[in-house]
Amino acid sequence: MAVHVIVYGHRVVALSIPLAVALAAHIAVLEADHPIARWVAAMIIFSDLVNHSELNGPFHSSVADAFASMVLLADREVAALAHLPDCQLAELFNVPLKQIAAKRAELAALGLTDPPTSGWPERPA
Repeated sequence: MAVHVIVYGHRVVALSIPLAVALAAHIAVLEADHPIARWVAAMIIFSDLVNHSELNGPFHSSVADAFASMVLLADREVAALAHLPDCQLAELFNVPLKQIAAKRAELAALGLTDPPTSGWPERPA
């Protein structure tokens, strides 16, 4: 039985074993629809898929983080709304704000959007 230590933002957020998950206290107090709780939940789903051999390879939080990004921030939808500021995208997709900058950089590297900016709208001249 593998125990997966799930790390987000340089902090342990959960421990996952087959059929059980223990959330860190700072995650357990969040409402279910809180952006960080949703992100951690997606990471836990990835851990569960690895634990049940539905995905190959060892578990690593960075891969779980990439999985959460894939699930919660679909490339096409984010690219279509890339003109919006980061704060609006984070609210629209209900994800942590820092994930928007990471997704912008990822999409730019894939050539799907313009290079990332600060995410703030331009000031009128």
